[in-house]
Amino acid sequence: MAWSEARPRPAGEWLLHPPASAPRRRPTGADHPWLWTAGAVMAAAPLWLSHLPSLLLHAQLYADDGAWYSAASLHGALGTLLLPANGYLVLLQRSAAAVALAVPLIAVPALFNVVALLVVLGGVAYLVSPRMGAAIPSPAVRAAAALVILALPNAYDTMGNLTNSQWHLALIAFLVIFATPPRGIAGWAVDIGVLVVAGLTGPYAVLLAPIAAWRFRRERWERRAGVVLLVVAACAAIQAGVALTQLDAERVSGPLDAGIVPLVTVLGRQLTLGLLGGAHGLTALMGTPFADNPVVLGLLAAVPLAVCAAVAWRGPDILRGLWALALLTLVAALASPSIGTPRWPQLGVPASIAHFHPHGIRYFLFALLAFALSLGWMAWWGLLAGRRRIGTRRDAGRLMLGAAAAALLLLAASQGVPRDWAYPPYLDEHWAAEVRRYELAPPGARVVLPINPAGWTMTLVAPGPAAR
Repeated sequence: MAWSEARPRPAGEWLLHPPASAPRRRPTGADHPWLWTAGAVMAAAPLWLSHLPSLLLHAQLYADDGAWYSAASLHGALGTLLLPANGYLVLLQRSAAAVALAVPLIAVPALFNVVALLVVLGGVAYLVSPRMGAAIPSPAVRAAAALVILALPNAYDTMGNLTNSQWHLALIAFLVIFATPPRGIAGWAVDIGVLVVAGLTGPYAVLLAPIAAWRFRRERWERRAGVVLLVVAACAAIQAGVALTQLDAERVSGPLDAGIVPLVTVLGRQLTLGLLGGAHGLTALMGTPFADNPVVLGLLAAVPLAVCAAVAWRGPDILRGLWALALLTLVAALASPSIGTPRWPQLGVPASIAHFHPHGIRYFLFALLAFALSLGWMAWWGLLAGRRRIGTRRDAGRLMLGAAAAALLLLAASQGVPRDWAYPPYLDEHWAAEVRRYELAPPGARVVLPINPAGWTMTLVAPGPAAR
């Protein structure tokens, strides 16, 4: 069973000790797990780049990328590593900015985007590796889940920039919680390193701590689960302490305009319509009852909530955990979204499809991912009833549920994925010309460089002759 929680046998055991009557079969990814992992990573890299080739071929800084670099250039490589931003530590971005000081300014955007690429590829590698064999035994299912991550509609802002790469880093930390124990010191180092960097980058350790505690209890106080919980809890305590000292520093303030109608608008648009039609499809539906009528939006909002309830009832632990992370993230986002006012209505505004200005769709990454993967699980679980004679109402209902999930997944695959595959382009801020202007500025001059999205800037102090 592809989504079983049973632990698989070690790779190669079937070949070493086959049953006497074992039929001959073709080799699979389970027989050569690390080649399978390497192949998946090599396939994922061009897929990532095909969304927007200019991410590497014509790279530009995006949003807080400029703040990371300008702070590092002002305070030095080590001076900003533990400097809070938006109320929490951002170790990944600060470290990348520190490294970027060693390369020419013209290459900094490409370096930042390479870091974002490596984070995504690291998640793909971890997901398809044998380490996830207990949570998702089938290599094919793990590969399909990795493809969902790469192709997810209405989520383009978390895939191609350093600023939002922390979302995918948190996703790797989530996978670590459900991974099998490592066999050696290298595996332990990878797991703890991921948990520490992810835990000290953004507020995700606070959201992952309850999941790690739940997993620790489900594993009957197993030693590795206890170590994972200890590391995540320590990072969560550090981030909570930083947040208390910052007292909402640098966060957007203003009215939330909270209510039932804005809530169902956010969920119906960004989750259901966002997955099924992508940001492009959602934009095309604006002004129609599908995207504007509160009753219709309420029904659409009920779909992912019903899927979440079904997973909580019968789903595998890893999907339950992903939904828990998604719901905790949504609650935190609704409580204090870093977005323009009025904030709840703004969360329901479709992401821009004209240029790279996604508003707040990053807050829905985990929910969209959980929604898509849960539809796949429901289709697999429900359609199994079709393999045997339907003798009860339960079997018939299960078959209908699986068929409905398969239909929604097919709609997302045929509409949302192809519509949103090509990401909206960055504005051409003529980075090379701006770098040249900075290099020609007199020593000590403050140079303001425009970056993406529209209206954002980065301020640098021109170096003296010795630095040049």
